[in-house]
Amino acid sequence: GGIAAAATGEATPNMPRDSTAVADYIVAHYEDMLALYGAESGLRQARKHLGWYLDRHAGGVADDSRKAILTAFQPARVIALLRDVFSRDPQPLNLRSAA
Repeated sequence: GGIAAAATGEATPNMPRDSTAVADYIVAHYEDMLALYGAESGLRQARKHLGWYLDRHAGGVADDSRKAILTAFQPARVIALLRDVFSRDPQPLNLRSAA
């Protein structure tokens, strides 16, 4: 899998390669958490993950955008804000596989 590929220096399979793909991945993870835990609990639990994603893949995100994402209560608003942040820079991001 991904860890073995990264260890040998090979391309990591299924790794998002640009900001749109990263946004799609993050949104899918967010939606999965909401589906698994329910909207109220999922929203709270997802915030730490969203913060980590922003730190790792959108390091230049403005503080007000970050705060809006991490404090919004409407899932559609969170998704729109995430897509907005990642649409600002379509260049490849700092991507690496989790080990």
